[in-house]
Amino acid sequence: MGADEERRGSHKTGRAGLGVWLRRAKLICVAVVAVLVLIILFQNNEKATFDVLFWHPELPLVVLLLGVFAAGGLVGAVVVHLLRRQRG
Repeated sequence: MGADEERRGSHKTGRAGLGVWLRRAKLICVAVVAVLVLIILFQNNEKATFDVLFWHPELPLVVLLLGVFAAGGLVGAVVVHLLRRQRG
């Protein structure tokens, strides 16, 4: 098999082509989610108050949403890391 065939993702078993397709699909999904997050953030710029025990901060809703999205991404990354470490 030549280097050109490997670069295109073709392999006799077809598994390498599947890997390339999955990487592209993952990239497309991440891009779509990123665009949706940006749309949501730019549409929500009014002030919001939330309660944390006895603290009542008021900040733009965009900052609160960005913090929630970031926390969710961090939790997801930690879970993926732990699962990969557990598998070996």
